[in-house]
Amino acid sequence: MRLAVTTWGSSSAPAVVTGARAEGQRLTSTAERRNPGGGVISADLSAYVTVIETPSGLDPGAPAVVVMGSQEYDLPPASEQGDDPYIVVEPARPPPGW
Repeated sequence: MRLAVTTWGSSSAPAVVTGARAEGQRLTSTAERRNPGGGVISADLSAYVTVIETPSGLDPGAPAVVVMGSQEYDLPPASEQGDDPYIVVEPARPPPGW
């Protein structure tokens, strides 16, 4: 099973998902900012998509929680995706300061 993770940030230094681990139906991912060439980081906002293989043990037929940093997102079961090639994850709780 693969999962596409979209992060937002500077187009010259995107946050790239570098790993993921599953504990039951909780998928914790790690990301790092990449700045190829080490140049100046632009002050724009763009999306960057990283496709990862989900770790074994995660059941695609059951709901899961995806953790990115301090944020948690509800991931519905694959059976609820219908014919759409993607799903939209919604925060399981509001980001800090909302």
